[in-house]
Amino acid sequence: MNPKNGDLMPEHSYNFHHFMPADVWRWKMIESEIDQVLALYDYEEIRLSILQDYKIINRGISAPKDECQTGEPVDDTLTLCAVDNDLSTISLRPEGTISVLDYAAQYLAEDELHRLYYHGPMFRKDPQGKPQEFYQLGVELLGGSSILSESEVISLGIRLCKSLGLGEVTLKLNNFGCKGCRQEFIKEMRRFLVESESELCVDCFAKLSVNPLERRRCEDPNCLQILSQGPKITDYLCDSCNADFVKLKKIQANLGHSYRMDPFLYKNFSYYNGTVFDFVLGQGDNEIIIGGGGRYDELSEQITGKSMPAVGFYLDMDIIFDILKQRNVYESQNGTFAVYLYAESSSMDMMLLQITHELHALGVRTVFGINGDELAQQMQRAKRKGCSLLFAIRDQNIRDGKILLYNLIKEHQEYIPLSDISNAVLVARKAINNE
Repeated sequence: MNPKNGDLMPEHSYNFHHFMPADVWRWKMIESEIDQVLALYDYEEIRLSILQDYKIINRGISAPKDECQTGEPVDDTLTLCAVDNDLSTISLRPEGTISVLDYAAQYLAEDELHRLYYHGPMFRKDPQGKPQEFYQLGVELLGGSSILSESEVISLGIRLCKSLGLGEVTLKLNNFGCKGCRQEFIKEMRRFLVESESELCVDCFAKLSVNPLERRRCEDPNCLQILSQGPKITDYLCDSCNADFVKLKKIQANLGHSYRMDPFLYKNFSYYNGTVFDFVLGQGDNEIIIGGGGRYDELSEQITGKSMPAVGFYLDMDIIFDILKQRNVYESQNGTFAVYLYAESSSMDMMLLQITHELHALGVRTVFGINGDELAQQMQRAKRKGCSLLFAIRDQNIRDGKILLYNLIKEHQEYIPLSDISNAVLVARKAINNE
């Protein structure tokens, strides 16, 4: 994804995605597994434009919720031109939920359930203000207001993580309640902030005064310690919200999902209500958040004017990819059967292409060698490419109606008739695949 330490990088390099073939096949395997699992749950893929209307993004991210609003995520948005009230400014997609509602809601019936997902690049500014690209999976269940909908989405997220090879994933839960719950909490939280102002850093006090529901990201342990003594939103849940939350936790326990309550689990975006959650690996100082989400029943109306309850989640595919790569979860594509071919002279190029065409008709992957190299060099290159067989196409052999076949697995060579190439490859593939 990014150059390793010690690799040369230009000073102006940004955190953009670049994948060479050695990593692309891993991405394809991860994406294939995601597609298969989501198909089981009847989710359909949609594809969203990378270019977005800044005004729509701004409306969704910073739209006031009760007495809170969020400005920082909007400031992190990458626009392609200066913000102008008279201009529909174009920005790069910072997240997917708002885009789904803005585009898909106009086509969807309000009285039906819609299960949608997407994956692809998102763009924001990093903590230093530089542009960064990150890859994200988003899953949205639109039209569902029941606890069953929330349980389905959470269970799907856990199933996906485990299917990808992250079997130890656990769940963290919190609840933002309804408008009535939040108003009481916000009032008490702002009172607490005023009383604790002298003990908090300027940044924490300013941000949390605007939005008490924003995720705590301060690196000062003193601030975190002070904030941990503040009001907990779960203490302000009304009877209805609390009953629903108890039911949700009971369902997760019955499904065998490991979870823990975190009354200080907050989100950067202000559009969440009710249940919010994170998917987590590890605990304490070793904790890694690999995804999360929650319910956002009021967002659709803020963006489109159409009421549509919804719940969804994201997975941070960059983090997941790096973890799976470190764990060597997926085997290299070099384990697949392939045939290496090279011609000793350019006069045999046509024969090389004819044999390649014949093998492709059998569904056999082929790799071309470099004309002029010695057999030993060709064999080493074939092995690096993960090939099982090697064909050496030589003028004299072809005139005699035969070709040299070298089995790189068994280190055995023989001359076979040209007419027997397909059969020899099929026999070898069957034998190698069964070993």
